[in-house]
Amino acid sequence: MSTGLFVLLTVVCAFFLSACGTSHVGTYPSPDSRFRVDLADDNNIIGKIVGGEKTLFSLYEGENIVVKDEVLMWRDYPAVPVTGQYPGSSWISDSTFRLEDLNRLETSETDKLIINNKSGKPIKFLVIQLGDFMIVPNIAPDERRTLEVRRTGFSWLAVHGKFDDGQEVGRLGVDFFRRDKVIGTVTYCVKALDSGFDIGSLNIVGYKSGTDVPRLQNCD
Repeated sequence: MSTGLFVLLTVVCAFFLSACGTSHVGTYPSPDSRFRVDLADDNNIIGKIVGGEKTLFSLYEGENIVVKDEVLMWRDYPAVPVTGQYPGSSWISDSTFRLEDLNRLETSETDKLIINNKSGKPIKFLVIQLGDFMIVPNIAPDERRTLEVRRTGFSWLAVHGKFDDGQEVGRLGVDFFRRDKVIGTVTYCVKALDSGFDIGSLNIVGYKSGTDVPRLQNCD
């Protein structure tokens, strides 16, 4: 093989790898080292043109793979790199990983998010978006978790994930655009039920598919 042809093949191979593979963003072990999150940007050029750029995550418990190359978020193409829009990536507890959307931070005040698993089966992981993105692994049946969430200008609360038995939680969301009408702490609820997920708030009427989502009486 001539030197020129070898160089040409090398360049072509490098192009297709960069256009079809992933770019590693970072590795983040939890404080107790039980879990680890790997972030990567998908470089599939066809996917970027058709549907936008996406960021993937892989979640590990010890050396065991919980989920591999799951879509964390879709971003418009051309997109700001995930490290530019979400520069703050860290575990805020042993069981919650957060990507902070620093560009949307409006105040240092916080709200509450309660996750209540009443489905009767373990949840492998949930991805929750409320301005920031949060990855919450390993939620046991009847477990209730309370998270402190930063208050941003993003009013949409969205959830997706997967149960231990492989059942997927499709992307669900409710718009709480009336958030700015409420003074003080707002409590959001994400309840996993036998029939699906219930998303609401104790303080605000939400909005979904042209219909109001009434305030919840409790998160139980």
